Amino acid sequence: MAIPADATHPKNAHLFINYILRPQVHAALTNKVFYANPNKASLKFIDKSVAENRTIFLSPQDLERMTPPDSLTQEIRRVQTRTFTNFKAGR
Repeated sequence: MAIPADATHPKNAHLFINYILRPQVHAALTNKVFYANPNKASLKFIDKSVAENRTIFLSPQDLERMTPPDSLTQEIRRVQTRTFTNFKAGR
């Protein structure tokens, strides 16, 4: 989550972010959309079937195989940007 520098109500944005980061709220979102979150305190509130699903919460071995975005070359990033731009433009 991010707050634009020119946000009209940054205090409200901070309140919303703090709400989302509450363990029970973060867990409820994960249970609903099946998308992992980094909030360790929320794990005890996540449904067992979701928490144990390795397509949602990757195993340590799978995490080791991941490539961080900053390790991509500038050439690959340009191809990604061009592909995304063409997709959005309907080309």
